[in-house]
Amino acid sequence: PEEEAYASAVGLFEGAVYSQTGWYRPKLRCKMNILFVPFCEVCLEQTVLSIYNYLNTIDEYFPVEQNQNIAAQDSKVFSIETINPSSKNIYVQWYLDEVLVAEETKNYTINASLLQAGNYKLKVVAKDNTEFVRNDPQNLLTSEFEWNINVGNTASTDNENLVYNYSLKQNYPNPFNPSTNIKFSLAKSGNVSLNVFDIFGRKVSTLVDSYKPAGNYEINFNGSELASGVYFYVLSSGSFRDVKKLILVK
Repeated sequence: PEEEAYASAVGLFEGAVYSQTGWYRPKLRCKMNILFVPFCEVCLEQTVLSIYNYLNTIDEYFPVEQNQNIAAQDSKVFSIETINPSSKNIYVQWYLDEVLVAEETKNYTINASLLQAGNYKLKVVAKDNTEFVRNDPQNLLTSEFEWNINVGNTASTDNENLVYNYSLKQNYPNPFNPSTNIKFSLAKSGNVSLNVFDIFGRKVSTLVDSYKPAGNYEINFNGSELASGVYFYVLSSGSFRDVKKLILVK
């Protein structure tokens, strides 16, 4: 009921979207019904989730190549750059062969002298622990990247033995005018789509829409017919989906 006793309750209050009946808002005083009030908890959560449909917590990663060789006595630094939300709640963890080896740091160094020769997987996971989101069933607030590490053998690997993972790399150059290159990898063969959207979610270009075998790919995107601004490119294949931002400056 629309009573002051329930002003702090989250529930179903009838009346929203300029309609007194048939529509329900989550709070007694909600922006869905009263324009000049703050977003309620439910609206805040959905707004953050909708933003993360177009963003990743991991903005950049180094080195950019997924397959890395480290000589037996050498070391190599792996690092990421995350987005920087005002809440400052991005939590980073590093895993070597699924074992947690570091956390709350954007850098991790592999010292090959401490490892046996062989193949390893280094994974970094970055999650936004914002208090605005209580439920994230699609893990939109979590991003990860994985490198394949070969320790003790700096020889190039035979193409037929390469192991690929799904990944979408940051375009280069960025910002760009009028063209830029986009690299991505596919772990499995399948139908692939790579589309470019504007900030309103409208598709402005289809770069790939076909069946592709597993492997590494590079696509050139020409934005000469588009206006300057921020765009997003989305890669989808099977259950994999990733989004990155590109900036066109004319």
